[in-house]
Amino acid sequence: MRAQAFVHVCPGNHGRLINSSSCAVLHESAGAGIKFRKETENPAVEMPRSALALVLIAASFAMSGHAGAASTDWQDTEGARLRLVVEDQPDADGILRGALEIQLAPGWKTYWREPGDAGVPPQLSLDGSTNIDGVVMRFPAPERFTDEWSTWAGYKVSTALALEFATQRPSEPVTLNAMAFLGICEDICIPVQMLFMLETDPSRAGGEPAVAAAFARVDRR
Repeated sequence: MRAQAFVHVCPGNHGRLINSSSCAVLHESAGAGIKFRKETENPAVEMPRSALALVLIAASFAMSGHAGAASTDWQDTEGARLRLVVEDQPDADGILRGALEIQLAPGWKTYWREPGDAGVPPQLSLDGSTNIDGVVMRFPAPERFTDEWSTWAGYKVSTALALEFATQRPSEPVTLNAMAFLGICEDICIPVQMLFMLETDPSRAGGEPAVAAAFARVDRR
């Protein structure tokens, strides 16, 4: 199996994003997390080319991961690198656990689920995925930041977002086409869009340390 990632980056001032309204993904609250529906379309894909600073950063990578988990390779963008890790076996309720890992370069930040007036909350679209109904994204506790534009919540150190995928047929493989969209900020904020593709193998038992660590850091308040 192989994993792919496509990266789109569009420019904007920190807290004042070009076409930020077109980047929103339909979602609904789910306790301390955000639930994204599979049928949701990501309007960021339709952002005008004039608003894109970087298009067609695309590559294909072999999957890696511990026994019992599927993973993409790390994908790089300015100020950060990301990867998607998903455990192979769902739990008794058909929930498949995963993590979106975000490694930040020194001096860079990313947003929480409620990022303030002009920020970009992390979003995940599953269009084209199979054997999946949707995903709930859960977050570690954020920090509060104040700049010349606003006060907002996010992270200034590397973090991981815990993911709960609702499977339709738990005994069968899941094919994920997961489009992540989030803001990565230094002096300016760069909206980043990445497509991660992988397939699970439910015959492989075992957990994944990166996923367990992401869930251990979830803010349950």
